[in-house]
Amino acid sequence: MKKPQVDHQPAPPFAPTAMTVLTKVANNLRQAGAMLPIKATTEAPTPESSHMRGLSLALLIVEGDLDALAAAAPRDNLAHRALFMLPPIQASTSNAVAAPDLPAQKIVTGDAEVDAVLWLREVISTGQADLIEKARLAAARIKTPLKEIEKRYAAHVRRAHPGNWAESMKTIGFADLDELADRAIKKAVRQHEARARFGDAIFEDTPAEQFCHKTLKGLKSGSRRWDLDKQLVDQRFDAAPDQRPGTLTDCVLELTYWDDLYWLRNAVSDWDHSAQTSARDDYVFRCLARIPPRDPQEATAVLRYLAGNDGMDRAQARSILLNLVGAPEPYRAQEAGGDDA
Repeated sequence: MKKPQVDHQPAPPFAPTAMTVLTKVANNLRQAGAMLPIKATTEAPTPESSHMRGLSLALLIVEGDLDALAAAAPRDNLAHRALFMLPPIQASTSNAVAAPDLPAQKIVTGDAEVDAVLWLREVISTGQADLIEKARLAAARIKTPLKEIEKRYAAHVRRAHPGNWAESMKTIGFADLDELADRAIKKAVRQHEARARFGDAIFEDTPAEQFCHKTLKGLKSGSRRWDLDKQLVDQRFDAAPDQRPGTLTDCVLELTYWDDLYWLRNAVSDWDHSAQTSARDDYVFRCLARIPPRDPQEATAVLRYLAGNDGMDRAQARSILLNLVGAPEPYRAQEAGGDDA
């Protein structure tokens, strides 16, 4: 079937902001001869001098409007950024290199090939690059297609756990050793980064977490652990201006902080955010609908964050998108909601 033709037209430009329009007007006035400050003169006005004085007065008004816009524009909150920042990576003081340990081979199913693949999966899950490479070479020597071995393993699980769909679901992807290796390597990299940043204090509350717990102390959750009243959450965090994001860029930086903290800790052990830090994450996400973008570049950065972090599927996406194009809706915390709105 013939593929439809795709019209590769350039994307339409962003609508100019008041700041860009006034800046262009100011530049045009200067090119026309307007000058500031306006010089006082005792000479009789001429048509030319009157014209230049009028241009200069217009420039004075435009510059005043530009100053007012600049004063009202959101500004990065440096105190906020300092709080929501991961500790720097520290160089390891140990010269010892841990020798990779091979997992012990076990008889699990009684099917030699299935048990061999189970063992290779254990080897790959160590995250050790040398062992992973050896496991890949060993897998290449298995003559039976891995998909066939996966079917035999799934049949074994169904016999061992009849009617247990959760156990059966775990067999999906059993034969995809490359995907398992990619996940194991990423996990090992995160584990290394977690220890380089936090040392042995990986699960101790960070200053940002301490701030969240202190600010929301006493708030009761609803029927679910994370169900804190959004209006009260907004009131508490809004009342702490030093820790409030000042710009959309600040918002994205903090949201990235919470994402990174989650993945680094989960690489070491199962972990989840507390109700208070989850409420803070939702609060900052709601701020994407409250703080106006300073320029098209900042709006684009937010769009990229939404697209890359499943943000388009969240309840606030519509309000955020309207804010990015300069048509914000009246903000109401409960209507903006969290993921469950």
